[in-house]
Amino acid sequence: MKLTKEMAYPILQKLTNTLNYNINIMDEQGIIIASVDPNRMDSYHEGAIEVLKTKKALILTNEETGRFSGTKEGVNLPVEFMGDIIGVVGITGKPDEVLELAQITKITVELMLQQMYLQRQAQFEKQLTHSWVLDLINPDFEDEKRLSNHAKHFLKIEVEKELFVILIEMPMLHSIHPLTDLMKRTELIEQVDRHVKAINHDIAFMDVTHHDFMIMGMNLHHHLTEEEVAKSLFQSLCKMDKNLYIDSTIAVGKPYSNISGFRKSYFEAKQTLHLMKKFNNSSRVSHVSEWGIIRLLDQVPAAERGEFLHQYSINDLPVDLKETLNALLECDQNLTLTAEKLHIHRNTLTYRLESIRQILGLNPKSLNDLTTLKILLILQQLDT
Repeated sequence: MKLTKEMAYPILQKLTNTLNYNINIMDEQGIIIASVDPNRMDSYHEGAIEVLKTKKALILTNEETGRFSGTKEGVNLPVEFMGDIIGVVGITGKPDEVLELAQITKITVELMLQQMYLQRQAQFEKQLTHSWVLDLINPDFEDEKRLSNHAKHFLKIEVEKELFVILIEMPMLHSIHPLTDLMKRTELIEQVDRHVKAINHDIAFMDVTHHDFMIMGMNLHHHLTEEEVAKSLFQSLCKMDKNLYIDSTIAVGKPYSNISGFRKSYFEAKQTLHLMKKFNNSSRVSHVSEWGIIRLLDQVPAAERGEFLHQYSINDLPVDLKETLNALLECDQNLTLTAEKLHIHRNTLTYRLESIRQILGLNPKSLNDLTTLKILLILQQLDT
C-alpha cells in the first residue's frame, strides 16, 4: 500500500481537530505530503529519510536539528502497514512533551490506514460482484466458464453447491432518480445491504441489478424451504424498517448448482415477479412453483397467444359472466359452492353458465371446454 496525499490529508484533518500540534506526514521517499504548516508541503524531510533507512524512531532536540535539513525539534516515527514501513509521522515540539502523543498519533494513523484499506477492498469486492452479477443475469452472455472461475477465485462462491435466487423489488428504490438523487440512492442501497446481511448469513452473493432489483443468491437451509427463508427474511426486514420494506415484493426461484443453474433460478424469480404484477398477487412473497400452468403459458410467444385468443370472443364476455367463470374454477366446478360464493341463486348461476356457452361456444359444464376457458382467462390476463 502506498501512502498518498489523497490518503494523508483527510487523516491529518481528523488529527488536527483534536490535537493542537504541528503534525507532518511523510511518504516512503521522505516527502511531506500533509502538514499543518502549508509552507512545508512537498519538501524533503531528511529526518523522515533517516527513519525510513533505519526503520527506527528519530527523536530530535533543538540542538540536533542541524543534523538533518528540513527538520524541527520533535519526534518522527515510522508508519507501518502489513509489516512494511510506508511513511513517517512527525510531531514538532519538545521530545519529552510530545513523545507519548507521537506514539498515539502513529497508532491512530496506522489504524486509519487499515480502515481505508478495508473500505477500498470492500468497494473493490462490491464492484467485482456487481460486474459478475450483471453477466450472470444477461440472457446473451454465454461464457459460463469465465463466470464460474470468477465465482470460485474472486467471490469465493462454491458453484458446485445448490443455491436459489431471491429477487426483491422495492418501490422506494424505484422512486429515487439514479442521477439527481445518486447519494440518497447509494445510502438506501447500503442500508438494505446492511439489513440483509445482519439478518441472514446464508448469502452467497448480493447486488442491486440495473433494473433496481435486489438480487440474492441464497445457500440452502437445512430446516427451511426456499419460500420459508424468503418469508422469514421479509418479516425480519419489516421489523427493522417497516416503511422501507412494507411495499416490497419478493420472488423466489428453485435451487440449482453451477452457473447455468444460478441463471435459471434468477430467470424463474424474475418471471415470478412479472406474474405477481400481472395477476395482482396479494402475497408479498411468491415461489416460482406456485404458478403452474400460468408460468407455462407466459412462456408462449405473445403472437401465438394473441392468435389463440382471436379464435374466441373472450373480450366480449361481460364482467359478471367473467366473475362467474372465475368463481366456478375456484370452486372446482361445484355449482352449489359457486352460487354461494357469488351470493346468487342456483338458477341464476345456471342461466349465467348458459350465457357463457352462447357467447363463446364453450360449455363451462364440460371439463374439456372449461379447461379451454381457463386458458383463455389466463392468456387474456397475461396480455393486459
